[in-house]
Amino acid sequence: MKSWKKFEYKIKYFLEKQGFKAERVPLSGALGIVSSALKSDVVAEKDNIKLRIDAKYTLSKDKITLQKETMEKIEEEAEEGEVPLVVFSFYNHRILYALIKKELLNYQGKIHERRAGRKFATLKKEEICKKTKEGAVLLSFKGGGEYLILRLAKLIEML
Repeated sequence: MKSWKKFEYKIKYFLEKQGFKAERVPLSGALGIVSSALKSDVVAEKDNIKLRIDAKYTLSKDKITLQKETMEKIEEEAEEGEVPLVVFSFYNHRILYALIKKELLNYQGKIHERRAGRKFATLKKEEICKKTKEGAVLLSFKGGGEYLILRLAKLIEML
């Protein structure tokens, strides 16, 4: 099984353990936008919380590059009432991280600021692991766009 597919299942199983009904969307990236059901990698629902997730996985053990366009795409694809997320991790790393638009979450904890370029941000595992353990990372893109990075488990507690 391909590593990206395993990662999508890892997200699905994690959410199911948190009480969500979660589904991996097969062929979501291969088919392009055919219908709303095929827009994301994982969809999940629990009570009144609906998540639309784009999964990003890297084979690097120490860094990942996230594109602003990825978050904008999942925001556009999310239907009304759904929370758009980019969930990412690093190779052989057990922690899942979530990228969420700052304005969608009323976060009151410790925030570490992190600047990014106009189109992408390269994040180091050591930095993200440490800073999300004690709070969140505010990722600010040049030209606009602020996103919070939190551990997925923490984010779910807050929803």
